[in-house]
Amino acid sequence: MKTIGGHICSHLEENGITRTTCDEVRASQGCVVGSFEDLVERVAELSYKNPSHVLLFRGQHSEHTNSSGSTTLYPGIFRSRINRLMAKEMKQRFAKLDFAEDRLADRYEFEGARNVRVDQIMRWVLLQHYEVCDTPLLDLTQSLRVAASFATINNQGPAVVYALGVPQLGSNISVSSYEGLQSIRLQSVCSPIAFRPYYQQGYLVGEYPTMSFKGKREYERREVDMAKRLIGKYVIPDSNGFWNDVFPGYREDALLPNARDRMYEFMKDIRNLVEKAYPRQR
Repeated sequence: MKTIGGHICSHLEENGITRTTCDEVRASQGCVVGSFEDLVERVAELSYKNPSHVLLFRGQHSEHTNSSGSTTLYPGIFRSRINRLMAKEMKQRFAKLDFAEDRLADRYEFEGARNVRVDQIMRWVLLQHYEVCDTPLLDLTQSLRVAASFATINNQGPAVVYALGVPQLGSNISVSSYEGLQSIRLQSVCSPIAFRPYYQQGYLVGEYPTMSFKGKREYERREVDMAKRLIGKYVIPDSNGFWNDVFPGYREDALLPNARDRMYEFMKDIRNLVEKAYPRQR
């Protein structure tokens, strides 16, 4: 995956937008925003000043950085508490993913079953979004309000919202071989009984082409860091004071409508099978 090219414009400080680079955005402390209205207005300027890129968003309770103090945004399968990932551990994670894919393909009987059986990306979409196991894809959303809600839900401290730049998006899966990036629009590829992706206006983004574990061994871990696409970093210092009556955040049960989501119970059964075969480390 390529680092977002050339000069971009971003809010490195609160007093305005300036020409900069992705590396400088990653190393910065981020732009502080006090309310959702403030965030929307900043991102409006960010979007206008970077017309070559489509913005997708991610909200987190806290920032994760590398040994140099720069933002990292690794897909779950590549994350580590230390700034390296041992080959043995990564091999185990991919083995777990392969096992989960097989169980899903064998048991999936909803609309689009053939697509799930033949398309690895479709299996990754469901496994990732229903928290069965980690994949090489990163959760993003086209909704700034969804991203900010995820950042602030059940969070009493500071939070962060990221804006990432991706190439122009198509209707379902968009691929840029030049940038080494693929973006999957979940509303176009998921069964309509899978409510989570629709409520979250979700995308999954990862490197292109998709590679096996053997292929991944040829990569350095930093090469699959989605922070290479970072254009904006916005810090919410007080999650409690960020929303108001005019612009309320989404509740957790609105973004994760498990009680109404028919796919949720099915995927929970898949998760139980996977956790039985690969118990979580305590």
